[in-house]
Formats: sequence, structure tokens, C-alpha cells
Amino acid sequence: MTVRAFAAAVILAVWLVMQWDAKVFWVMGALSWAVASAVWAIAVGYVVEQFPTNIRAVGFSSAYATGCLIATVVPIAMGDVALKIGLTTVMAAVSVFYFIAMIAILLMKETKAQL
Repeated sequence: MTVRAFAAAVILAVWLVMQWDAKVFWVMGALSWAVASAVWAIAVGYVVEQFPTNIRAVGFSSAYATGCLIATVVPIAMGDVALKIGLTTVMAAVSVFYFIAMIAILLMKETKAQL
């Protein structure tokens, strides 16, 4: 997950700072989306393990619901901010958030050896 979060940040940043042919632009966008989506797909299984067994269902469902709320609000806010300061700047900030996600993933505890 950390490798994919780092790759998502780098690919997004490269996609934004370079001028591309239209076909390459779309391929880079698809690659950026695919790599970033893999981070969150893997995270679902990993986040479940972060909660003790006796509160796992409530903890995970609360975390998942909070993520859904954020996923609803953030694009609306991004659009509003992009109108004021530009889409490239907003997407660069998204790249920074992928780096923050990578650090957060590294801080999660490993539960493989626990019962």
C-alpha cells in the first residue's frame, strides 16, 4: 500500500507538471486513477485489522462511513477551490495528500502475529 500511495503521488505530480500529447495525457490520467484506486481497495482489508475484535464491526463501519462522507464533500470543495486558484494547484494538493496517506499507512500497526 505504501508503494502504491507513493506511486500515486508521483504519477499525479508528473501528470500535472508535464505537457503531454492528448493521448498520453489520457493514459497518464487513467494510470493515476488506477494506482490511486488500488491504494483504497487494499486499505479496506487492512483497516479492518486495526480495530480490536470486540469493536471491529463498529470501528470499521464508522471509519468506512466517515470515508464515504469525505469522498462526497471533498470533490465539491475541490471544484470550488479550483475555480478560485486553478485546477493544477488543487490537484498538486491531492498529490500531497497521497504522501500523507503513505505516512499514515506506515504508522498503522501490523496485526499478523496477534491472535
